Amino acid sequence: MNNGIECLYQVYKDCIQGLPIDLILIDENMPFMIGSECIKNLKKLMSDKNINKFKIFSISGYMDPEHVNYIIGCGADGFYSKPISMTMMKDLLIKSEIITKK
Repeated sequence: MNNGIECLYQVYKDCIQGLPIDLILIDENMPFMIGSECIKNLKKLMSDKNINKFKIFSISGYMDPEHVNYIIGCGADGFYSKPISMTMMKDLLIKSEIITKK
């Protein structure tokens, strides 16, 4: 997706078509709707009993604790700083239960 509005539209469209979504990675800096606002809207969307539950992780260049706490407060299941390494990606996939730890 190119922006938060596209993300919301695509998630809603996929969910009502019964396509499973397990994980969304979202950046804070996006045009039209920033990541934190998109996260809030995705959480509202998930509160609808017809929409499957999925994990949302924020990936951002902003590392200050106040910003991280704000993103988590918006509903993100976790926060990772850019650039994200393969080790960090594996950790993220384990935390989101996409893969299991071996």
